[in-house]
Amino acid sequence: MFTLGRAARLLLNSGDEERAWRGTARQPAVIERATFPAPDDRFPDVHRFAAAWRAAGGTRDAAGGTRER
Repeated sequence: MFTLGRAARLLLNSGDEERAWRGTARQPAVIERATFPAPDDRFPDVHRFAAAWRAAGGTRDAAGGTRER
């Protein structure tokens, strides 16, 4: 789960500062939980991570940007 969370962060982060984030405002919380130091605090499986990710996701607008649902 940790590696999946780190991969999501690396793919959506376009710089060293949070303002360069390319995802939705709620997705960092999902990544944070996926990468908690203690494995028992992370998502128990990929299905639950995916459900949280979809719930935190946005939709693409006509210009290709992300907007909150």
